Amino acid sequence: MVVVTIIIALLTALATSGVAVFQSVKGDIRAAETRVSERVDRVTARIDRVNERIEASEVKLREEIQASEARQNKRIDEVKTDIKDVRTEIKDVRAEIKDVRTEIKDVKTELKQDNAELKADIRAMDNKLDQVLEVLLTARS
Repeated sequence: MVVVTIIIALLTALATSGVAVFQSVKGDIRAAETRVSERVDRVTARIDRVNERIEASEVKLREEIQASEARQNKRIDEVKTDIKDVRTEIKDVRAEIKDVRTEIKDVKTELKQDNAELKADIRAMDNKLDQVLEVLLTARS
């Protein structure tokens, strides 16, 4: 009996110390779980903040791209309008050149007619002067 009592006492002491060690390990595990959980929460919070910044940056970038596209489209429209205006001006200038050429042609024709008339008038006057000169010469002699 003494031996059984000693064995029971030893087993009780061993079980008690085992339970104490188990409780200590269990407490350490819970503490480690708590620390890991807190770190995971902090990392998750940081990831969430980074994701929010990324989303904000994406929104801002989209807005800037849309604004840039709008400016480029506006500039393209302005250039198209300028090209149309220049083409219209070119057509107008060509029409003016055509009108000027027509006027020059008309003036040349008029000048030819005037020149022909002037030559005819000069010939007629020359003939009259010849007649006057003959009359004067005849009257003198």
